[in-house]
Amino acid sequence: VDHKPQTFRRVRERFGLRLEDYVASFRSTQKERFTEGGSSDAFFFYSGDEKYLVKTCTAHEFFALLAIASEYAAYVCDPANRDTFLVRLLGAHCLRLYETAFYFLVMENVLKLDDDDPDRAPALDAAAAFDARPTAIAQTRVDIKGSWVNRTMAPPRPGQRVTC
Repeated sequence: VDHKPQTFRRVRERFGLRLEDYVASFRSTQKERFTEGGSSDAFFFYSGDEKYLVKTCTAHEFFALLAIASEYAAYVCDPANRDTFLVRLLGAHCLRLYETAFYFLVMENVLKLDDDDPDRAPALDAAAAFDARPTAIAQTRVDIKGSWVNRTMAPPRPGQRVTC
């Protein structure tokens, strides 16, 4: 089930992400990665082209986000907030299997560089005006939840590709 589809469509359109490309990213399975995530016990995986990160969440987290989704979209879509560091949430979905609900959020993978993605459609003019994707290789990655314990990684070797 797609939750708040109009709200998240607005966010995707604001950043020049076409629905066709967004959907196609999840048809590919060639680079799937399932990772158990930190202390939250959430599961993460990437779309096949690694443009998007999908994270499971609890029902409480999911519905708390839905309660503020319209305000979130208004904020990140406002050109006055072009330099925000808030994650680009692109979808909120629920999958029911055998009477069990699985809630998950889709967000842009901010560590996926454009030079890795020659097929990405050019951003719309309005979106290009405040596109804040990274333009350099990340040297250090840390978890920003407040703890420094076990939250860093060794620097990559020259030329090594890493995934967060």
